[in-house]
Amino acid sequence: MKRVPIRPALVLLALLVGVWLAFGLRNVRLQDDADAVLARARTGPVPPAEANAALKDYTKAGRFSPDLTPMIHRAALLEAIGRHAEAHDEASRATEIEPDNLEAWFLRWVVADPNSLEKVLAKRRVLDLNPWFALALQRAETAQAQAESQAKSH
Repeated sequence: MKRVPIRPALVLLALLVGVWLAFGLRNVRLQDDADAVLARARTGPVPPAEANAALKDYTKAGRFSPDLTPMIHRAALLEAIGRHAEAHDEASRATEIEPDNLEAWFLRWVVADPNSLEKVLAKRRVLDLNPWFALALQRAETAQAQAESQAKSH
């Protein structure tokens, strides 16, 4: 008699696992599509409609996931398309949610105003999380300085 309720419970469990896997695959697909737009936005302009669609994809991908990667990549895309205030807000939110996330702190360093206390604190946090990241920060600082000098010369 006690075996009868076990089968429906196992079927229900299998259905729940299937739904969970389907959401996971959907999230990966959405993030991959949006990551392609992010890669192009880092090298040049992308059409606003395409950028907005990618931002929506990141939001959907992060909706039922504890992973902050869609939120962090969304902030990176916002920064790449010139929506600095929104990128800053998103990066700040990511570091508040997960204070030990190196990628979130690096992005927060990237979006912080130059010569601000926030930039110094973000750099310190990045190096606390991974001292080997000093080379990456140095390269990023050099790239930012070159971009600023090119912008001033044009």
